Amino acid sequence: MLTLPPAAVLLLGVAAWAARRDAPAPVRPTAKRTAASPVEEPVAPAPAPAPAPRRRAPAPPPPTVHLSDEARLRAVYQSYRVAVATGDDVTRDALHETLTRERAAALWLAQEDVNDSEEDVQREIARKTLETLRR
Repeated sequence: MLTLPPAAVLLLGVAAWAARRDAPAPVRPTAKRTAASPVEEPVAPAPAPAPAPRRRAPAPPPPTVHLSDEARLRAVYQSYRVAVATGDDVTRDALHETLTRERAAALWLAQEDVNDSEEDVQREIARKTLETLRR
């Protein structure tokens, strides 16, 4: 007795599925054409644009490269400035070689140091450093 209701439900489900499968697909209403209605000509798509050349110009180095180079140069310049101020000729000569490889940037840093010095003592050290870099 307990097996009859589940079997009946299963049988009804199979019957509904079969009825749905046998039913014709619904017909969608379409616009009727009359003899007076114009027939639209198919429009050809626009031609695709030519592909862009694959060769690109080299990208500039990322800003971090410039920033790290500037930070390194500033650190070397500050050490050089201390060596000039204290009269440490050995350190000054070693750092002078490093700074002359990037002479324009080193001179720019020294000139910036002269311009930004607020005290006379600091300005004099900056001038002396600038003069030694120009030699």
